Amino acid sequence: MYNKIYEKKEYIIFQVRGGYIAYNTKKCFQDGHTHLRHFDAAKTAIDLVIKKKSLKVQMSTI
Repeated sequence: MYNKIYEKKEYIIFQVRGGYIAYNTKKCFQDGHTHLRHFDAAKTAIDLVIKKKSLKVQMSTI
């Protein structure tokens, strides 16, 4: 189906013909993926999403 090249928590990156797809496995593919041209951009996008989620959790406990 695809060649997964990176995984962090529920997010995976796989390579496609025009670049990379970053995909949130907890969502349906249609709503949980984005296309990016560079691998580093895909990794950065995942890191930013994960950091934002953890900040929300910390803020809600205050």
